[in-house]
Amino acid sequence: MIPNIENIFIHIAVKIEKPKNLDVYVSTAQEDFSFDKNKRFTDYHNKNSSNSFITLDDKNQWYYFTNFKVNSFSELKLARQIFRPPYLKQQLTLPLVEQLTQEHLIPKSEGYDKGYAHVSVKVKDMQSLSPIVKSRLANVDGEDDPIVSSNLHYISNTYNHTRTHFISGIETNSFATITESEDYYNNIHIPNVSNLYLKYFIYFIEHGIVPSKQMMPKLLNNLWLSTQANTNNWNSNLLKVIPLPD
Repeated sequence: MIPNIENIFIHIAVKIEKPKNLDVYVSTAQEDFSFDKNKRFTDYHNKNSSNSFITLDDKNQWYYFTNFKVNSFSELKLARQIFRPPYLKQQLTLPLVEQLTQEHLIPKSEGYDKGYAHVSVKVKDMQSLSPIVKSRLANVDGEDDPIVSSNLHYISNTYNHTRTHFISGIETNSFATITESEDYYNNIHIPNVSNLYLKYFIYFIEHGIVPSKQMMPKLLNNLWLSTQANTNNWNSNLLKVIPLPD
């Protein structure tokens, strides 16, 4: 495990072709008030899988959602590969590729070999993680990847004396949530919020908006806008930006 980190999950969404085996999936209702309109996403759960599902957005795009528990930056980076790049050793395990194959799902190839990612991290003390480590987590970088961004963009909140940071990746189709709260992490974030925020994120990337009228999604929309190239329509008062060391 990475020093000072107690737990890491990565939740991943992959754009896929329309599944040919929809008969093995059962549709489920979305949570009330999560979105600004009904049926922004319609989920379908595989009867034989407990931690993955497919979903259809209201623009007729299918996605595959799954998650993995990881213990290192290398595992984190490899977990969201949807194709095996030629530079990777054949013996390296790519769990997402294996799951897509097992479920007979075809990822869309659009010039990017990784899925959208939400990294969820439990720490005992937020101050124990350096800004560089937080940046690696949000960008889903490996141990040896260069740090190309100069700043860390995040939202911070405190509840019952525990801190949570929501950190944007920099043009990496990824973001991270890091929290000190064990109760929030285990009972709220992992079972409910992790995939919901990932849905907000992919809709934001694909369609340009976060489809919710709630406060937290609006703050996330502003955060994600702040790390996009060629945008300046975000409010700097609603997030924190700190420089990363050279």
